[in-house]
Amino acid sequence: MYFEWLILIITNPEWVTAIGTVFLGFMTLLAIVVALFKEDIIKPKIKVGFGNVTPYTIDNFLTAMGRLFRIKIVNEGKTVARNCQIKLLSVKSEEGINVLEKNEPDVLKWSGAPKDTRYQSRGVMGLVSIDREKKDITPKGGWEFCDLFWIDEKKELIFYSAGRRKFICEEGKRYFAVIEISGDNFEPTRKEIKIYTPLKVNFEENDITFLIAGIEKVKNISQL
Repeated sequence: MYFEWLILIITNPEWVTAIGTVFLGFMTLLAIVVALFKEDIIKPKIKVGFGNVTPYTIDNFLTAMGRLFRIKIVNEGKTVARNCQIKLLSVKSEEGINVLEKNEPDVLKWSGAPKDTRYQSRGVMGLVSIDREKKDITPKGGWEFCDLFWIDEKKELIFYSAGRRKFICEEGKRYFAVIEISGDNFEPTRKEIKIYTPLKVNFEENDITFLIAGIEKVKNISQL
C-alpha cells in the first residue's frame, strides 16, 4: 500500500511540486531558527545600569562637595564583549540646545574607582579614571563601571571623557546626554541618559545649595 502511494506521488508532478514547496518552507524556517539561536549565542547583550547612591556615586570627589557619577555596563550575553568603547555623542538641554563647547564624539573613561567606597576617606588617590579606553566585558552578567560625569559646588558638570567636556548647569534643569556603546563583536547601540541638576534650597537664615544632581533614566534610542 505504501509502495503504491509512493508510485502515485512520484508520477504526479503536482504532488511533487507541493511536497517540494513544503520541504523548502520547512528548511527555510529551520535556517531562520538556527540563525536566531546562533545570534543569541555569539552576540554579547549590553545593558546600562545606573543609580544615585554608591557604588554608582562617589562623594567628596576631588573637592569637598564634588560627586562622581558612574554607569555600569553589563554584558548579559553568553560571549565576551570585546574591546568595548563608550563615546559621548552630545548633551542637550530641555530645549534641545547643545550645551557643550563642541558637538563631536568624545571617548568616556572606564572607572578606576573601587566598588567598595568605604575607603574614600583616605583621599582621592586611586579614585581617578584609568587611561584605558577599551575593555573586554565578561559574559553572563559581567560588568564594568564607566565614569560619566562629576559635579561640584560651582554647578560645573564635567564629563569624564578624553576632552573633559563641561558646562555650567542651570538650577533644576534636565539635560540629555547621548552615548554610544560599541565593540568588536556586537552592533553599536545608543543610549540617552537623562540628568537632573542641583536645586537651591532656602532656609530661614541661610541660602544653601545642595548637590541634588543625579541620573533619572537611561533608555535605548537606536540600534545602529
